[in-house]
Amino acid sequence: MQTVLETRSKLIWCVGRSVLDVLLPPQCLACDTSVDQPGSLCAACFSQFTFITRPYCNLYCLPFESAVIEDEVMCGACMKDHPSANYVFLTVPTHPR
Repeated sequence: MQTVLETRSKLIWCVGRSVLDVLLPPQCLACDTSVDQPGSLCAACFSQFTFITRPYCNLYCLPFESAVIEDEVMCGACMKDHPSANYVFLTVPTHPR
């Protein structure tokens, strides 16, 4: 069960978001066309978006230019220098639920 404070916080956030959307309508990240949600792409830009699929470097997710037989591989630069990171953080727009 939500506390009164949590409910008020969500209400304030929603009202603030609505006021901001009226003053500064959300725009496509790529072409500035109006969109429904802040931090999103319009349908035209999303349809041109290319998703990275295998094969790609498992460390930095950079796609390979040629076919690779194995699934678990790193690019030559990562094999040579092998950074100490075991993972990569991606930034995505988030909002309270």
